[in-house]
Amino acid sequence: MSLLPERLSSLASFSWRERQYQLAVGLLAGNVFDWGAKEVALLMENRDLDFGDALSLIGPRPWLMDSLDEWIDTLENGKLGCLVSGCSSANRELLQRLLINARRSL
Repeated sequence: MSLLPERLSSLASFSWRERQYQLAVGLLAGNVFDWGAKEVALLMENRDLDFGDALSLIGPRPWLMDSLDEWIDTLENGKLGCLVSGCSSANRELLQRLLINARRSL
């Protein structure tokens, strides 16, 4: 959580639309740490694996399942009736993304 202020500042520098993309990529990058202990351990054997490294592992769009543009359009047009945020792990980056989305949605 010590990195949260720096990440919030970084996100604030983007346009609103680009920030939504960065939030989505951040959620995907946070999931790198949930791939499984064996895969993550292999990545960490050669070097320190941090959030920046995880970001670099996210492939370019379009992703296999990619409805990000529709999601951003829904947010931008104010058609979202409610937002439910949840987290099934204690991954700090995922929690940070959810906090940022919740903060933006209030």
